[in-house]
Amino acid sequence: MGLGHWGSAVWRQTRRLLRRPSTIVAEVLTIAVACAAMTVVPQQGEATALDFHHFEADWPRLAGVVQAIALDRVTEAPWFLALVALASASLALVLVEQVQLLRRGWGQPADEWALRGAPFELEFERPSRVSPPLALGQTGRVGLAGSPLLHLGLLLCVIAGLVQMVVAHSAVVDVVEGETLAAGVADLWSRQWAGPLAPALALDEPLTFQSLRDERYPSGALKELAARVRLGQGAASREVEIAVNTPLDLGAVRLYLTSMGGTAALVEVGSGVAKPVALLLRPVGDDAEEYSGEVAGMELHLRAGRSKTGAMPQQVHLRVLHGGGLRYSGPVAVNEGAGLADGKRFVLRDLRRWSQFRARRDDALGLAWCGLATGLLGALLIYGVSPTLWMVRVEPLGDRDRVLVKMKPLRFAPLHRERFARLVQREGGPALAREGDA
Repeated sequence: MGLGHWGSAVWRQTRRLLRRPSTIVAEVLTIAVACAAMTVVPQQGEATALDFHHFEADWPRLAGVVQAIALDRVTEAPWFLALVALASASLALVLVEQVQLLRRGWGQPADEWALRGAPFELEFERPSRVSPPLALGQTGRVGLAGSPLLHLGLLLCVIAGLVQMVVAHSAVVDVVEGETLAAGVADLWSRQWAGPLAPALALDEPLTFQSLRDERYPSGALKELAARVRLGQGAASREVEIAVNTPLDLGAVRLYLTSMGGTAALVEVGSGVAKPVALLLRPVGDDAEEYSGEVAGMELHLRAGRSKTGAMPQQVHLRVLHGGGLRYSGPVAVNEGAGLADGKRFVLRDLRRWSQFRARRDDALGLAWCGLATGLLGALLIYGVSPTLWMVRVEPLGDRDRVLVKMKPLRFAPLHRERFARLVQREGGPALAREGDA
């Protein structure tokens, strides 16, 4: 057996496997389960550290399994990439067959053989009149392109997803009011998630976070969250607003405002003149924010209350641990300080807000929109245009004619009953009962 013959046999078996209904159903179900897992399990690059903490606390045994099989990063997992590639191959084979059927159906002439098995057929007699012995026609031929276009749209969307997984790049950064994100810097992000071929993620122009605006319901629940930012520098700079559901397009980068945020304490810790450091307090429950960490060799714990109206706190409660002992515990207001060990002091210079921004490169977004538009056009043709063959054959019988009328819709045959009745009446036949007639 030659190598070419062996390769052809393998290809036939592979194609048969990919086109098998059970294979396609398994692919669709597995992808559906993976997508369902993405809605339940916090995903890296989307969820916050607090989300992961809550998930691990609620499901301690399941958390290890999730990390082992990469359910916390489904779109980056090799098994999911292979699954989508397999589904793409099945979809491509279906598309090839659909195109072949379209070519055959488009060039097929309307003849009596094509009308075999027509669901609508009626023979009757009428007074003789001048008419051709045989009339054949086809309407809605463009509807034949519906299924290929639908499958092409699905394939383009899948390819867009594959491209996005390979070149996707997302990142998050926590920004304090008044802070500027520099342009052209790829390492300004606190966390990044990138595909194997992802280009660097950087802003085209500097962005300064000026202020945060939040509106709340009487219960304290967040109603609307938006940030005022300044793009550029100098006279050419401009102010824009970015909201939770209104991202900001910055060239190839799309910037999102997340709901993660809180109070930032600008503090000085040390002896003499110390450089201010921003300590980010993160929500703990519904009524408090906390920060814990080491600054200048000392363990600091800050806690502030959270108002239901979103008002800024006026002070923080400070606890300082050093050398295994408690060095300070008490409230500290803005521009107040506290003496610590070894001649060091803690000074609270300001309380501001901080927010988390998320950046993404959507390089495959145009391809995805193209696939969606193509698929929608295909669906419209499938459900809105039904290719239909019809025939009228007339046999003269002296002063009368014997007429045979046939109609064969290729889709949704019951919906063409009235159309067939009109064709019969046009040819001098009896009035047929229509859908809904008593």
